[in-house]
Amino acid sequence: MIFATNAKMFLQPIQPILMNKQRWFGVLLLLLVPLAGRGQVNQIAVPALRVEPDPVATGRGFTGVADPVGARAVFWNPAGLAGQQGLQLGFSRFRWVPALDDELTYNYMMARYGNIGGHVTFLNLGSQSYRDGQGATSGDFASYELSVGLSAGQTLIPEKLSVGLGVRFVSSRLVPSGQQVGGHQTEVGNTAAMDLGVLYRPGSYQVGSLAVEPSVGLAITNVGGRVSYSDSDHKDALPTLLRLGTSQQLWLDGDGSNSLTVSAEISKLLVRADSTGAAPPLEALFSSWGSYEYYNGQSTQTVGLGEQLMIGLGAEYWYGGLLAVRAGYYREGASNGGREFVTGGGSLRYGALQVNASLAIPQGPTATD
Repeated sequence: MIFATNAKMFLQPIQPILMNKQRWFGVLLLLLVPLAGRGQVNQIAVPALRVEPDPVATGRGFTGVADPVGARAVFWNPAGLAGQQGLQLGFSRFRWVPALDDELTYNYMMARYGNIGGHVTFLNLGSQSYRDGQGATSGDFASYELSVGLSAGQTLIPEKLSVGLGVRFVSSRLVPSGQQVGGHQTEVGNTAAMDLGVLYRPGSYQVGSLAVEPSVGLAITNVGGRVSYSDSDHKDALPTLLRLGTSQQLWLDGDGSNSLTVSAEISKLLVRADSTGAAPPLEALFSSWGSYEYYNGQSTQTVGLGEQLMIGLGAEYWYGGLLAVRAGYYREGASNGGREFVTGGGSLRYGALQVNASLAIPQGPTATD
């Protein structure tokens, strides 16, 4: 089975230093100097790893951990690869910050053969100019983020329980290596990471005369080494993310051609950082459950555990196995990134080809920032 995807999304803001194409090279020093206080969303590096490349789950409020069907399992939950057969390919591409620059694009390719899957993620951050303190240019350079990985799923209990593992190489090139800035030499941030996932399908139950197939998914993604952009001791964390969700698929007819799926998901970043850099990844898995503080420019803010949780809700309706429509809602706490979206999307399927599209409309403060 082969499918093509196309997504148009409003994505989480990236650091302002990446959003000014004609910026001073000296300002890149900000990447090398620890900040005194940051919200949790700003404690991570390599934001490309947080971008949801799948328009199916995006249209359902960014919920995918409990319904990792096909090659989409590579991103959401590698346990979904277990028991799959045949070949499947997918590709997503969209503009990273549509209002800023057409050159900034996100590209994601995924493939699956049987229970083995792979992906290539490439975030093009555009071309930049070296400038001195007087504004004179001395050449250009390209910035990008790249991730390449493999995943596999294995069934533990047939039709009930499966587990999955994914590994990836990550390279974040904000500025070329070997430049002297503020007494430090710049580096490309290279590291490795892994994903772990579990998928549980307890078996169907009845709602009147209709069958419902529930599933529960749990995944921890991007667990791995920290990245550094200079020869200093300061290191930044990858966006290690915990997802826990459920999906309930209601079959509306006997032949399985019409269905309604509702999904809900809670997620949380498992990172901690201070002025000395990010905590080691294994330590952060445990230390990130308490409150944290950051300075918002006016005062020190304390963010409790409840505010750190991100919530997604979604629904999907398939008609005749040929046409799907989706809707959803996603929210982060205002002190924890502040993203809030109403989402929607759809799919058209013809034979082995499926085309998916989605849209996430910002709500609240992010709609006007």
